Amino acid sequence: MSKYIHACILSATLLCSISCAGRPLFKYAHPHVSMVELPLRIRSHLPEVQIQIGPYKHWVMLDLGGGNGLTLHPSILKQTKPSYTGRKRAYRNMKGQTFSAREFTLSTLTLGGLSLRHFRGYEHLYAKNFAPPNKNGTLGHAFLRKFGVLIDYKKKRLRLYPPKQILWKKDAKGVVIPFSLDGYGVISRGSLAGEAVRFLWDTGATHSIIKPTSVRRRLATDSSKSSKQQHSHRWTPTSLKLAGQHIQPLSFQFFSFQLPPVDGYLGANIFARYRVWIDFHRRKILLQ
Repeated sequence: MSKYIHACILSATLLCSISCAGRPLFKYAHPHVSMVELPLRIRSHLPEVQIQIGPYKHWVMLDLGGGNGLTLHPSILKQTKPSYTGRKRAYRNMKGQTFSAREFTLSTLTLGGLSLRHFRGYEHLYAKNFAPPNKNGTLGHAFLRKFGVLIDYKKKRLRLYPPKQILWKKDAKGVVIPFSLDGYGVISRGSLAGEAVRFLWDTGATHSIIKPTSVRRRLATDSSKSSKQQHSHRWTPTSLKLAGQHIQPLSFQFFSFQLPPVDGYLGANIFARYRVWIDFHRRKILLQ
């Protein structure tokens, strides 16, 4: 199992929702925001976007499974000199190590043609022996959910649309999948080889993941071919459905985790296969 997958599960489960009721994540520098397209850089199977803080530019991981709007490494914060709010957030990683991240506010942050003010975020902290691939920081679903989103690995682009804009026509080709949204992120129901499962959509996972216990009955009755896949820690189920609709077979890595309360992650291999439209306002995803 790649240490990157461990680190990405950490970002999805332990840097999840923070109660910020009544406090906006950011303010628009300009009141009327149209579509913004940003280049994506794919590194170690994970997408990165470039942010600008004053004269400084940094690539951070686009982490759909990460609950924070923005996290930044202390070295970047030392360089950019944000204002600290006095609030902190304590959390533990999967090894039981405890961290306390300070909340900060950036006066301005720019993503391509999108200029934002008073942007709140948290320190990006991790253990040296349990580090994510991108150590600069993350841009998570608390930010992405403010927009309509297109994630397109093939053309290496991220598009952000006004939140209530209709992203696709009723007769658009592809598969439409409903989802629920909570502090952990975007969650859809489906089935693997007939077993009912719940998935977290996560650009921060280097591969799709499934708990062995969630498909125990299916694995117990699978063929010798699947038994060999289990031994190699990978499994390609005979069928995959999302919201009752067939999806092309997808490879999953076996990994046991306690949080979030889902059965698996839809990671890099599904985002590499499809253009993924996310309509947060209507709680629907379109795979094209």
